[in-house]
Amino acid sequence: MEILYNYRTVTQLITHILGGHAYKKLEDILDEIPFELIQINVPGVPYTFYDILEHMRIAQKDILDYCCSDNYQELRWPDDYWPKSNETITEEKWESIKDSFYQDRSKFNKWLSNHNQQLFTPIQRNENHNLLREALILIEHNSYHTGQLMLFTRILKFDKEKI
Repeated sequence: MEILYNYRTVTQLITHILGGHAYKKLEDILDEIPFELIQINVPGVPYTFYDILEHMRIAQKDILDYCCSDNYQELRWPDDYWPKSNETITEEKWESIKDSFYQDRSKFNKWLSNHNQQLFTPIQRNENHNLLREALILIEHNSYHTGQLMLFTRILKFDKEKI
């Protein structure tokens, strides 16, 4: 019975990591934003649409590495979690960032699925950190920033003449 509960739990976690139940799917938001708008500064906000997605990619990769790698190297907060200021990117790099985000998300979900019997096993020798905790952090973090991206999309698309 425990195996069935773990399978159901992991299935629900993966469903929420993929998103789209309580909010718009990230893929749909990224499809809606024109490339020309991803590096536009919104007044009063210290980051761009690009900055947020790149931060999400970096943080998600960090969680993946933390869970999966025996050679995990801790990133420095906040410097290593955000792109460098005023970095101009090409459409090719933008596509690469999106692809990397999707690939890492898929790798995390596969790791989660393959380790469904180890949801509470300590990670990195820390009794308080386990795979369930990391999955919940990933869900919470990506949900929070997905909401920001949705808001940015609306502001940038509908008010671009004011910016």
